[in-house]
Amino acid sequence: MDDVKIYRLAFICDVGFKKRKPLHNSLEGCYQRFWIWVNYTGARADDESNLDRRLKFSPDLRNEVARLLKLIVSSLAEGKTPFHILARLETDIHRLPISNSHP
Repeated sequence: MDDVKIYRLAFICDVGFKKRKPLHNSLEGCYQRFWIWVNYTGARADDESNLDRRLKFSPDLRNEVARLLKLIVSSLAEGKTPFHILARLETDIHRLPISNSHP
């Protein structure tokens, strides 16, 4: 998974959520949680705070985040609400390198 970019996977997740519009309440809540995670981690940031860059020297964590984002993509494609996957992503936030934290 070393060549998979978190930035791109987060974009694909966003598209997956938008394809399911109008979102029912539980999926809307899930989408909001996803965007809070994206903004907090810098998953879609274009500068040096980008999550791909911050996890450059943490390949295990980078691969885990990419794996979870792929699960969100497949969950959305199957018509499921990925609450359990988002919960895991939110847990992994605490493992992010503290230096270079995204504001």
